[in-house]
Amino acid sequence: LTLRSGDAGTAHEMAAEVCALAERHQDADLLAASRHVQGRAAIQLGEVPRALALLDETMLAVSRQELSPIMTGLMYCSVIRACSEICELGRAREWTLALSRWCDDQLGLVAFTDSCMVHRAEVMRFQGAWQDALSEVIGICDRCAQGERIPPAEAFYLQGEVHRLRGNFELADSAYRAASQRGFEPQPGLALLRVAQGRKDAAAAAIGRLVAATQDRLQRARLLPAHVEIMLCIGDLEEAERACDELDALCALFGTDVMRALSAQARGETALRRGDAGAALPSLRRAFHLWDRLDFPYEAARVRVRIGEACRELGDEEACMLEDDAARTAFERLGAAGVLMGLDSPGRSVWELC
Repeated sequence: LTLRSGDAGTAHEMAAEVCALAERHQDADLLAASRHVQGRAAIQLGEVPRALALLDETMLAVSRQELSPIMTGLMYCSVIRACSEICELGRAREWTLALSRWCDDQLGLVAFTDSCMVHRAEVMRFQGAWQDALSEVIGICDRCAQGERIPPAEAFYLQGEVHRLRGNFELADSAYRAASQRGFEPQPGLALLRVAQGRKDAAAAAIGRLVAATQDRLQRARLLPAHVEIMLCIGDLEEAERACDELDALCALFGTDVMRALSAQARGETALRRGDAGAALPSLRRAFHLWDRLDFPYEAARVRVRIGEACRELGDEEACMLEDDAARTAFERLGAAGVLMGLDSPGRSVWELC
């Protein structure tokens, strides 16, 4: 409760005391839980390397099967969520694979594993396995309905994300609404859907409201990339630059490859929109190499569209065609129908494609 209230310093001290107590009494569950809280508190304090070390210690106990089944599940889900929040998706992917194997053996904990499976679907989405991710979350909702359980709201949000990326806008809208009805904020996905539907003013109003109301740095890190994208769509370069500066600061604080890629992409796109393709290109190429190394195919393809636009602005039409062809191939493989339609539209605007 202390951590959720925002007092990370006090929460960290309390967790350290509990950790010492658990060590004296050799209580593995209590020790794992207290180390986990220390790690989550360290994240809020901006001590990310130390936080990751504490979370790794927690997961070491999990991997050694030292914990009870309930505590094992709690630690899996919470640590994966923590890694996702700070965009440490390499660790999230690693622990999600382990989580999948664990869940397969937990026949008596079906209701508990529903939310854990959403994490697995999230990793599938980032790796480009969109149909697998969609099947996973639809399966979760179906199993919950059959068992008269309430499905995780995140499962509906993730359905919305996949449908949006595939160009199924009506299905995406319904899924985001279902998530909202279950108390889950359907942003930034819903705002990005409005952009894709041509409703830029609605998108700007939604993301502006949420950014203004959000103080937590982790939540802001999740919102700011979409905020930059939408501000560029409506031509508000001043607000996009301000958001880029904040993203740079968060990147320096959290220091993960995903944050570095998001920051570089936002900076490059903003420079390109400002008309400075020469300044945009290094940032965009840095973002592409990071996305490619992380094996995030959709994000990498989106940046290649921007790189192509920068090359065109610099007079290199052949390089632009090469980047467009590579991006098109990736989008076709993923099934990103909405983006492909935009690529084929006469007079396309790079700011409204993806």
